[in-house]
Amino acid sequence: MVSTSKTWFQRALIVEDSAPIRKSMVRVASGWAREVIPAASVREAMAELAHAPDLLIADVELVDGRIFDVLESATWKRSRAVAVAVSGRASREDAFRLGQLGVVAFLWKPFGLRDFETLLAGLAARKPAQTPSPAPATPFESQLKIFARAHALTGPQTALLRALLCGASRRKLAATLGVSENTCKTTVRRLLARCQASRVADVVNKLMAQGVSANGRAQE
Repeated sequence: MVSTSKTWFQRALIVEDSAPIRKSMVRVASGWAREVIPAASVREAMAELAHAPDLLIADVELVDGRIFDVLESATWKRSRAVAVAVSGRASREDAFRLGQLGVVAFLWKPFGLRDFETLLAGLAARKPAQTPSPAPATPFESQLKIFARAHALTGPQTALLRALLCGASRRKLAATLGVSENTCKTTVRRLLARCQASRVADVVNKLMAQGVSANGRAQE
């Protein structure tokens, strides 16, 4: 994996419903993006668009639909993000439609991590590396970071809380974050301890009191 003080993308969104594949992709992509967000479904991907990813790498076929639902959304059309499609059986018609929607590259399954790294290197070559001056955060992300700092939350704990606020169910948290169920349960326990709460709902209530709603948006 590339190790560098510079990154080529601010926020990468990896959409893949296979937890092992998603976990590996997130690990590799972390060398190229300042933040990597995992999603396991169209619904989760749509929620994450609110956080303005500048790189989307998504499987075409997902458990609750197809990636066309994301690429044809008004939120995506307003963005200037780079899109890559991942598929093992996309038809010629699918490929044409994806190209019309702005997809710049395809990653065909099965693929190895070296193939994925090569793809990222090719995407990075099209744009200059970004220095550590981050893009303006959304109100939701700003409030979440303030809350995370106030409670000394780790990166995994913050990611878990973000997923909960964006609608991920407790049962699907492990798959959403690309970790094992035991790791997810441990992260939940530590999150509760850091926030001095006995239930996840109590943590959400604390965030809502700060101005963040349970649908992943900052309250007006």
